[in-house]
Amino acid sequence: MEVISFHDISIHPTIVLDNSATEYVLGDLSDQAIALASKAEEKGEQSELLVIHVSSWDSESRQWTAKLPLKENALDVLVSRELVCVVTHNGNLRVFTLTGTQRHIISHPSPILTTACFGSRIAICSVTGGDYYEKGKEQQPHFQHTVSIYDVDSRYWYRNKDNVTTVNVPIARKEHLLWLAYTTF
Repeated sequence: MEVISFHDISIHPTIVLDNSATEYVLGDLSDQAIALASKAEEKGEQSELLVIHVSSWDSESRQWTAKLPLKENALDVLVSRELVCVVTHNGNLRVFTLTGTQRHIISHPSPILTTACFGSRIAICSVTGGDYYEKGKEQQPHFQHTVSIYDVDSRYWYRNKDNVTTVNVPIARKEHLLWLAYTTF
């Protein structure tokens, strides 16, 4: 049994889930929804996404599931006030509404290190280009890190030419980027 409790109980009471059959190992939450995903461990298994829309008034769309295609395995799951996104091991971003409609499938072009989302924006940090070495230094490879910010606002997606913004992220030698987040400050 898995127990999900909110610090502020006015958002939603405690949720108890039986995780024995599905084995959810990935999760994220916001004040609007909880998203859990399982990984396909064996050949023939499918990753599954479970979303509990805690702020929904409609009991029919409060909880929904989606199975990923056989050749896609969930790598990360993201939730904001507007969307749910499943990042797969082959670089696909599957973007859903909070009520379960799949809105976008975006193919990210490079290896994914870490992810974050806020509102209608999804940030993917990845390694671009090949490794490089600095002359006269330790022979450890260095990599160029970039953050691609996808604006997946469904109201303007088809009109907006700048749906993706790319930002270079300087990482010092012998340092590693482990985590990425949005802030309102």
